[in-house]
Amino acid sequence: YDRLFYRYQIKVYHPATKRIETTEATDPYSVNTSSNGRYSQFVNMLDDDLKPQGWEGHIVPTLANKEDAVLLEGHIRDFSIFDESTSGTNRGKYLAFTESGTQANAYLTDMTEAGVTHFYMLPANDIATIEEEASKRIDLTSTVSELCVRNAAAPVCGQEDGGATLLSVLDGYDPVTNQARDLVKSIQGLDGFNWGYDPHHFNVVEGSYASTPDGVARIKEFRAMVQGLHEKGLRVVLDVVYNHTSSSGLYDNSVFDKLVPGYYHRYSETSGEIERSTCCENTATEHRMMGKFVVDSLAHWAEHYGLDGFRFDVMGHMPESVILDGREAVAAIDPDTYFYGEGWNWGEVANGRLFRQATQYNLAGSEVGTFNDRPRDAIRAAALSQTQVSKSDMDHIRLGLAGTLQNYEL
Repeated sequence: YDRLFYRYQIKVYHPATKRIETTEATDPYSVNTSSNGRYSQFVNMLDDDLKPQGWEGHIVPTLANKEDAVLLEGHIRDFSIFDESTSGTNRGKYLAFTESGTQANAYLTDMTEAGVTHFYMLPANDIATIEEEASKRIDLTSTVSELCVRNAAAPVCGQEDGGATLLSVLDGYDPVTNQARDLVKSIQGLDGFNWGYDPHHFNVVEGSYASTPDGVARIKEFRAMVQGLHEKGLRVVLDVVYNHTSSSGLYDNSVFDKLVPGYYHRYSETSGEIERSTCCENTATEHRMMGKFVVDSLAHWAEHYGLDGFRFDVMGHMPESVILDGREAVAAIDPDTYFYGEGWNWGEVANGRLFRQATQYNLAGSEVGTFNDRPRDAIRAAALSQTQVSKSDMDHIRLGLAGTLQNYEL
């Protein structure tokens, strides 16, 4: 079965339709998939042809104290997509991080010399809503005519030269108008840009950043990217989004909820609907096998991709025990790992209603870091620019300036 593609066929009662359904689903434990995640692929992650030259035993930079970490947030595609010094085939791809002599990599070198210790990448596991086949996408390098074939209602259709690139049209717009906004809106859903917070397969590398989305190129090239960052003196952190999936029910991108309906997602005990407080279909990480999946997945990324840390999206929607068990499993592979995330307390799980959450106060002293939402929220609300200023918000900003010391007296 090595390198063959497969899916499961399931016959099961599904609450979405309230009847017995026979459907097909990919494997949530997939380590690779075909283009756009339509089929899972059997792959042995230890195969030699999946390892870039020098992968085994390559030197990983160390940091004596986690408190000394300086993290640079980056997006894999945006790192090089407009860098003309990067080869055309590698722009927006994993392999852009391996090229020498490019402006993009010179920037990383400058940042490292300035004290940056970690490259924190936005989610890079299989993203549900990016078309992985480049020929089927509309990007800014596409022409007006190509866009109008896909979206005849786009504002440029019949108004701009059909041979002009969308980027050149955008460059010609007056920024005080809404023309650029309207054009970009007409491209959304067709282009290759996505922050990545709509996970499809948690253990699979996103294919649109690989040289080809079919086959195992994405595995080797992601590893080459990590190795390249390590060689620049940077540790590598992956943003992980275990709190929700992109889909559920019987839809195309549904995986967990097709296999065991009602188990892997958190359903409301009053309405019977899937909870969506995080934005999308909330996972039930408090259920034993979903919690186990998260722990196994984290160990997979640490062992097979050499990642040095994990940043958790909406971490407070997950049990503290899952985060701590995950950290223990990863530390058994790499003792020098670092976990941190959004330890917010809100939604259907707030105040420990369903389990002990991975929030700021609960994780204190655990060595798992959490963002501090007190100065964050007050600053975002422009508290200091309002006529009627909340003294509580002002205190939260002061607390942030005091180094977020828990016992600082205001």
